[in-house]
Amino acid sequence: MNLCELPEGVLDRIARACGAAALFNLACTDRFWASFLNDSHDLWQDFWENKVCDTAKRRVTDEALAGAISAKQRLRLVGFTGCVFCGAKRIRKVYWEFAVRCCTDCLHARTISDYRVTHDYAVPADALAGLPFVTTEMWSRGHGTYTVKFHWRDHIVPLLRRYHGVDSFEEYARRKQEAEQRAREDKRAIEERKVELRRVREAKYREWCADAGLDPDIAMKRSYTLRAKSAIAAAPRWPSFVNNVLPVVRQELEAWQNKQAGR
Repeated sequence: MNLCELPEGVLDRIARACGAAALFNLACTDRFWASFLNDSHDLWQDFWENKVCDTAKRRVTDEALAGAISAKQRLRLVGFTGCVFCGAKRIRKVYWEFAVRCCTDCLHARTISDYRVTHDYAVPADALAGLPFVTTEMWSRGHGTYTVKFHWRDHIVPLLRRYHGVDSFEEYARRKQEAEQRAREDKRAIEERKVELRRVREAKYREWCADAGLDPDIAMKRSYTLRAKSAIAAAPRWPSFVNNVLPVVRQELEAWQNKQAGR
């Protein structure tokens, strides 16, 4: 007879005779045992209440958060040691806010401060309300001691998707970099256009000064108005030059010549 064909009561007694490690291994054997030993099976709660030592139970530092997860998950967190991510040994610290047991290095790699979320990734602060977080005391010379909230990165991804249409922090950073590159290129193109407009404007003003009987080099050197008007990044217009610029340039050159003659 296949083991899976045994009566449910017999299977239940087999499971209850196992230790914690064997019980989790049994639940990972195949789909049948995974379904039989699901999170809602009362075996896990019985195991937690009757077989878990008080020392392990004292590692539950937040009863409310621990009570929000299944007894199976609770047992997985406090019934074993080691970081669930890097495998570092003798790690017992459980972060109940995120329901993980890990070392500080893995925690830092998988969390992000609320300041970075709101400033670096442009997520509204109100959107973080209700998300679990851990706090860390930090110190700086300018602010002294202050508290920083750290959120689980995977919890922030849906917010990035909602507000920016991206599925990862890397994609957001890539799009932001591309947008900044386009902005720099647009700015460079605008500046190049302005330089070309100033060059054309100055050349045209020099030509019109020569047509008016003025030395373009002397006029450009001695007339502040001509230099200022030539530096404007706009297409030159003959009526505006004749009516507004040329009379002032003549006055400034005349004043300069009078000053030279009075020496």
